[in-house]
Amino acid sequence: QDESLVTYCSTIKPEQEKLNLDLSIKEINGWIRGLSEEPGGYILLNDLKFKIFKAHKISDEITSEVGTLIINKRTILQLVDGQIELDEVQLEGKKKMDGRSFANGSHHLNNIIAK
Repeated sequence: QDESLVTYCSTIKPEQEKLNLDLSIKEINGWIRGLSEEPGGYILLNDLKFKIFKAHKISDEITSEVGTLIINKRTILQLVDGQIELDEVQLEGKKKMDGRSFANGSHHLNNIIAK
């Protein structure tokens, strides 16, 4: 790599880690990819940080309010132009896990609206 062409990124501030749910699937996925592995992008569930490290688009369907977390064997987030499946997540105070494991233990969060 030519070191004369290297550019540096400023330090990511905590407020920049919060994902804007008004963005499109493509834009949200870009933010998630840009913030993973560390520090991870997040949304708020019951005032707890819910970090999203990996996700992928699964549908153009709009079946719920934007920000709704749909848990049905998978962890799905409704966005303005469709749905993404959350592949790797971490609820504040818990360990990082895959989205299916999170869904298995978090049925009580089904249809909660993220902020």
